[in-house]
Amino acid sequence: MSNVELFPRYRMEPHEAALASANTIAATLHTIASAHVDYTRKAIQDGTDFWTRLTSLQSPEQAVGLQSEFAQNSYQAFIVEMKRISELYVDLLEHTFEPFGTMAHGSKF
Repeated sequence: MSNVELFPRYRMEPHEAALASANTIAATLHTIASAHVDYTRKAIQDGTDFWTRLTSLQSPEQAVGLQSEFAQNSYQAFIVEMKRISELYVDLLEHTFEPFGTMAHGSKF
């Protein structure tokens, strides 16, 4: 019988919960980082497209209209992405404190 098998099971549960939570946290952090990178990439591409279209316009009225459209679309995209990313941060916080809840409510010390 190994030392691990002799170790009481109830003492291992909090550690296993913490390890599982750490794996989930790492995956969630990766998802958050990817979401930020994707949003940044899209924002840069939209900005490049805007400048390309802006330099081809002939009148100031067209430029103002294009700028208004760009600002509105950028704002809406920002709100949608930040809502999605904030939900990922909430998920991260839930997983961060999950082992503490397990230890406080269900495990023996």
